[in-house]
Amino acid sequence: MSPRLAFIGFGEAGQAMAAGLREDGVSQIAAWDILFSDTAGTGLVEAAQASGVRVASSAADAVRDAKIVIAAVTAASSTDAAQSVAGHLQGKPLYLDVNSVSPGRKQTTAMLLGDEARYVDAAIVSAIHPARHKSPMMLAGPHAAEAEPVLAALGMKTQIVGDEVGAAAAIKMIRSVMIKGIEAL
Repeated sequence: MSPRLAFIGFGEAGQAMAAGLREDGVSQIAAWDILFSDTAGTGLVEAAQASGVRVASSAADAVRDAKIVIAAVTAASSTDAAQSVAGHLQGKPLYLDVNSVSPGRKQTTAMLLGDEARYVDAAIVSAIHPARHKSPMMLAGPHAAEAEPVLAALGMKTQIVGDEVGAAAAIKMIRSVMIKGIEAL
């Protein structure tokens, strides 16, 4: 029996991860994206329906009874995403923040959610395609160790890089600068 998952943000990363998880047998996935209620989000809604993901009516609806919440929004919206679910989380779900933001933003988000969720700083360190949810991911924060076996059971490839929120984000930023510098040379 797989855990109930919720995606907040259903752009490229959310769609890819959700589709891979569904194909690997995760049957209960809900998603919410702020564009769902806009005509510009028609393609996102269709993508969710095509992959068997329940289109939620709100962020609160998406996270209802979720055991894992995956935040995959634009960098500018990462704290808004957390605020949209704050007060609606039940049972202290894992909150996997895969957003590409600064370590400070990850720390702010973790504080915003407080004890409502078990916040995990996650950094995807490769292109999301073709591996989708199996793309290598670094985890950090006080809940990373308890998240790792749960995510591994879902086929996710993770590595714990520290027990402080922001460590995964910092490593990803440094890695990106180094790789882009090498490519530029």
